[in-house]
Amino acid sequence: MKLKTMHACLLASGLALPVLASESAAPASSDSGIYASAAQLASELKGSVASHNDPALASVGVTPQYAIHEVHREKAGPPAVHDDSTELHFILEGHAIFVTGGKIEKHGSEQVITGGTERAVQAGDAVIVPAGTPHWYRQIDAPLSYLEVRFVTRAATVPQH
Repeated sequence: MKLKTMHACLLASGLALPVLASESAAPASSDSGIYASAAQLASELKGSVASHNDPALASVGVTPQYAIHEVHREKAGPPAVHDDSTELHFILEGHAIFVTGGKIEKHGSEQVITGGTERAVQAGDAVIVPAGTPHWYRQIDAPLSYLEVRFVTRAATVPQH
């Protein structure tokens, strides 16, 4: 079910499946597509988790126009803002409190978002974060996995985590 949902989300985002875990130009319209298998993604994500990365990433496809990752988080991290890309977060599993908008401020030794909109997110939910908008998984109630699709909206290098 998870893979079927991820495929539906990619199709809904306007990207043709299949896609590949590589950094390259977008496929030409005459190409038959590029491909990343479920086993390949699971292996990459498992390796990232084993390396104690949080968030752990599995690259679905990265080009100068977009970056697509399956992301796995065990705990909340600091807020982020990406001036050069709009993001789609499609929740695959888990529960969290996701904050968008507002302002990133330092409170003690931590950065937080103040004045943002908090949403409880769970499997099947989707949130689009416009370029330049602060966002933050403030609380993670259960291990969280989501598909992150970054569309580059301004001339820049491919966004990195």
